[in-house]
Amino acid sequence: MMQTSSTDAQTVNSAVLRLKRSRDALRLVLHQNSSPPKKKLSTASHFDGAMAAAFNTLMNRPSAQLLSKVVEQLWAKNPWRILGQSVLEASSIVLKPIAQQSPFKLVASAFVLGGILLLVRPWRLMSKRSVISSFLRRWI
Repeated sequence: MMQTSSTDAQTVNSAVLRLKRSRDALRLVLHQNSSPPKKKLSTASHFDGAMAAAFNTLMNRPSAQLLSKVVEQLWAKNPWRILGQSVLEASSIVLKPIAQQSPFKLVASAFVLGGILLLVRPWRLMSKRSVISSFLRRWI
């Protein structure tokens, strides 16, 4: 009988220890997500060897840094960015369960939809001038 109580005590202590570790890990993750660092442009981790060196050299130039800041600020004000983020979030909510249950159907439907878009070519309905002027109107 004494072994049973010591085994139970060890099990409880082990469970309490696991719970404490889990809570500590959760606090750490929540703390990191509360103040996410600002993302920089692609770093050298995306490239290998000579490409990484060339990218770092280019991004160390003041003109490239200025250009990247201007592009980031323009993109932050662009209404297409908000639309794109909303569509991405909504599609991931809708498509995740489908992808988990039947990925083949998802790929097949994407293939069919892409084929239909290629046949219909809806982008030809828009003129280049109207697209460019709509973008420039927002910044000028």
